[in-house]
Amino acid sequence: MRKLVPIIFIAVLAGGIYFAYVRAHREPGMTGPALKTRFLDSTFGNAVVLTTPEGKVVVIDPAARRAAQALIGMLQAERVREVSVVISNPTRDRADALAAIQRAVKVSKVIRPELGTATAQWTDWLHRAKWQPTPETIVARGDSVRLSPKVRLEALNPVRKPSPRGRDDNSLVFRVRFGGKSILFGSDIRTAGEADLIQSGIDLTSSVLVAGRHGRYGSTSLELLSMVRPEICVISAEQRSNRPAASVLNRLSARNTGGALYRTDKDGIIEIDTDGRLIQVSTGGGGP
Repeated sequence: MRKLVPIIFIAVLAGGIYFAYVRAHREPGMTGPALKTRFLDSTFGNAVVLTTPEGKVVVIDPAARRAAQALIGMLQAERVREVSVVISNPTRDRADALAAIQRAVKVSKVIRPELGTATAQWTDWLHRAKWQPTPETIVARGDSVRLSPKVRLEALNPVRKPSPRGRDDNSLVFRVRFGGKSILFGSDIRTAGEADLIQSGIDLTSSVLVAGRHGRYGSTSLELLSMVRPEICVISAEQRSNRPAASVLNRLSARNTGGALYRTDKDGIIEIDTDGRLIQVSTGGGGP
């Protein structure tokens, strides 16, 4: 028995050292409140719902009609009473969606790009949709908006006085930043808009890239990818029409970016959570 005591002592000591080593070197999990970003599928019009660590809800680019009703149903099921809305490319469909959401929950603020001469058309669409006037925050390149005390929206496009030509290239490209992590939304800009963005000299590095134009042809160039250097890429894609272009899928593949690619037409609802330090991704859930 006396001979066994040293052996047992050494085994216990070795085990303690091993578990201490594992605990010290294992991948740490997320700690503290997180920024939650849900990329909804085509049932919801590929809208995005962002929930800040403080519980504030931001809806990005809602679609009208059935998609709006599905989104409203989700918000009501989650007992959301107030939202801010980001409109990256103001269209009649999005004006209708805004009005529909406003009739169901309180819209505290709308964030949209500087429209220049197209402002009157946007105002007319809102009027026709029976929109009740709500504060608008109008942004252009270089502007920053606090979505919550710890989450910031940075406008990267359009320029201060956008050209009346090329409405898509005047859409709002923006980055949402929380701690050391960020999500860049490519909106609807095409190659000309991307070239201007690259030449602007703005630091485009972002943790997550949301492909422009829903992954369709004419966006997300290799030059842009080399500037963004994303860890994760997301395509909010339709399930039937307007499928992502093969060339875009190739550019966003892991062998080109080194990061994972997620698609709402394949993965369903995609949820990306971050505590500002780490990122966690889950797919196929998030709805009512």
